[in-house]
Amino acid sequence: IRHTRNQETDRIYAIAKELKKLNQKVITTKDSITIYPKPISYLSKKIIETYQDHRIAMSFSVLGSYNLIGNGTPWLQINNPECCAKTFPNFFLELKGLSIL
Repeated sequence: IRHTRNQETDRIYAIAKELKKLNQKVITTKDSITIYPKPISYLSKKIIETYQDHRIAMSFSVLGSYNLIGNGTPWLQINNPECCAKTFPNFFLELKGLSIL
């Protein structure tokens, strides 16, 4: 996966940094990422950076569509969701249309 460090952004770095905001244990090397998942508990809304990369924005948006709190309250905020406009301009409308966002 080393080549993903040289795409639009260093996707390994971005994924690791944003998952750590969710209290996940993440270990990276120059050509690997290991994630030790733990249940996510809600203490406050988490803000996810996109690094101007639509793949980061979309993947964390799918995660954020999970009803973590149990009452439909958003628990993730995606900064700069507009970065999806070039490749999938209606992504957030489609996700909302699935009744999960």
